[in-house]
Amino acid sequence: MPDAYKWHDEGSNTLGVIRKNKNFNCPNLIDMGLFNIETVGGGIDKPTGSFARLKEESMGKDTTIGHWEIAGLVSEKPFPTYPNGFPKDIIEQFENKTGIFRNRSYKGLWWRTYKEWCLNCLYICR
Repeated sequence: MPDAYKWHDEGSNTLGVIRKNKNFNCPNLIDMGLFNIETVGGGIDKPTGSFARLKEESMGKDTTIGHWEIAGLVSEKPFPTYPNGFPKDIIEQFENKTGIFRNRSYKGLWWRTYKEWCLNCLYICR
């Protein structure tokens, strides 16, 4: 995306990474042209469906803004991000209400959850 530099995401290509995974097996999506999208790779000559790359209009990187945009709400102001953890006052408020908090980016946990989700999706596609 053109604003990837603002979020330190230059060169990201989630769909391209999924396509290259040895566990990916979803012939219907391939036949429909999912991988014909520019930069993903692995496209076919005569897809059975339509495909497109969409450009986000909202400012921001987080999932919430992305889902809002899918629903038609464009956000001109990004939510704050905390790559080095949340400020102490936010942590204290959360801990007081929940009793627990992990103040760090935990990509390993996120990746395991995401990987399980992807594998479940791929199972459904077969």
